[in-house]
Amino acid sequence: MELEHLQGIGLQTVATPSCTAGFQREPCPAAAVAPAVPAALRRQVEQCSRGSEHDVPPPAFLDLPDVVETIGETCCEPQLLARLGVASRQMRECVGGTDFALRRAEEMRRRGAAWAEGCATLELLALGLQVQELCMGPTKNHVYFPYGGGTDPRAVTMPLIDGAAVVGKRFPRVRLHVDAHVGKAAPGFIAKTCSLHRARVVLRALASRGVAEGQLSSTAWGKQVQLCWSEPDDDTAARAEVYFSLGGREFPPRPGYYGLVASPPEPEVGLGLDPDLEDRDLRDEADARRRLVGLISLRQGLAVRPRGLLQALPFLRRLPASGGSTVGAAASPPTA
Repeated sequence: MELEHLQGIGLQTVATPSCTAGFQREPCPAAAVAPAVPAALRRQVEQCSRGSEHDVPPPAFLDLPDVVETIGETCCEPQLLARLGVASRQMRECVGGTDFALRRAEEMRRRGAAWAEGCATLELLALGLQVQELCMGPTKNHVYFPYGGGTDPRAVTMPLIDGAAVVGKRFPRVRLHVDAHVGKAAPGFIAKTCSLHRARVVLRALASRGVAEGQLSSTAWGKQVQLCWSEPDDDTAARAEVYFSLGGREFPPRPGYYGLVASPPEPEVGLGLDPDLEDRDLRDEADARRRLVGLISLRQGLAVRPRGLLQALPFLRRLPASGGSTVGAAASPPTA
């Protein structure tokens, strides 16, 4: 299933530069292929070169598994390797196996891609390479916001959002998860709401660029993680982090400071509520709380001073009504 999906991806035009210096997309010269020839293939070549009339005649063609293995060791390009599976059933059996992908992953790990260890499919390797390329910029996998409660992504991080949308559309089985944070100085009652809005702003930006809602999820951490990490409390603390998950693996690897939080919040699947609508709901809730507190204070005052109703009328006129107006009209003194 993974190979069929990756073949569809690999048959698209790829116009991105090389993901890392250790891997090349251009055709390899013969001198570069020679060191990668496995031992079995070298033995067959040596047998052909000796050419004694008493020896068993060598095969006309080298074994297909050896050829595929040589190409895999030389190329290390998952999308191009997946195309080989289209050629024939035998080629598909060679390329589509878990062992073949694990050997490619180990080679990539030895060349510096630590995240590749244990990747058991070519699709995982292809995803990891593209995420690695995306996060090589100065902002890594971070979407930065103005420090102090801002919820509009800074322009410097917009290329990450654009690139993440490209990854989400090229890999429809991948889940994009957004973890949003605020700085240490944020008040407790604002931290959760601010991080929630930041996460939803990033989610809507991805959805507007073509990523399916079913691929999106988020977690609003408030300042829980920020209190645990050792990073400075500056503009980089006001951020959201984007992660890509497939087959139980997550790219880029999640930092250790997430494991320091004692009670992680529950993630939210999909886009969540519209931030503008939620703002109005929060304002209405705040108004209702103020009215309740005012009425409780008024009741306590009347209990102490039963004849103090007229003194409380100016306060009643200042209480906000549910529609945003005051309640002064309803607070006129009773007539005798």
